[in-house]
Amino acid sequence: MKKILLVLSLLALFNMMQVSGSRSSGRNRNQVTVPENNSTSQTSTETSNPTAEETDTTDDNSSTSTSTSSGSDLESVLLTLHNNIRSSLGISSLSWSSSLASSAQSWSDTMASTGNFKHSGTDGVGENIAYGTARVYDASDLFGFWSSESKYYISGADYPDVSTTGSASDVGHYTQIIWGETTEVGCGLSESSSGLNYLTCQYSPQGNIIGEPVY
Repeated sequence: MKKILLVLSLLALFNMMQVSGSRSSGRNRNQVTVPENNSTSQTSTETSNPTAEETDTTDDNSSTSTSTSSGSDLESVLLTLHNNIRSSLGISSLSWSSSLASSAQSWSDTMASTGNFKHSGTDGVGENIAYGTARVYDASDLFGFWSSESKYYISGADYPDVSTTGSASDVGHYTQIIWGETTEVGCGLSESSSGLNYLTCQYSPQGNIIGEPVY
């Protein structure tokens, strides 16, 4: 009788251990591990100024450009964005320049292939440049960084006394976009092998001239 009771006790204990093990395994199977996201978004902008040299450089460790945007799509998007702003201020519209676009595209390709974010130094033109993570920032997003400077712009003042911050560089992209004497624009977009979009827009005649009104 004692042997029978001992066997039954051992069987009961074994069954309890099985149930407990099964529940523990079930919890482990249903656990979800969320991987840490190490990706980051990068952005930066620069505007050329005929009165000062700017050479901000950022190395993105890329060596080759992997793609460029469709020229016709880029023209449609960026010309519309420029002229919508100018129209809202009563400023004459810009025309698209194929020669400026070719020059701008060449410079975007150069920045994408070298990873050096700086101005081209092209004589006789104004220039806005920007870069951002390609999967996050397209051409219209990068343009938006320039146009967002309007919140600091002082209307009716002569350049460079055109910013509420006291620094013309805080509105320099925007003032080039709306510069009254500028009549043409051309832009180029290029994606680097590391996944950064580089945007260049060149303007003629150039803006941001000291002592002159914006428009």
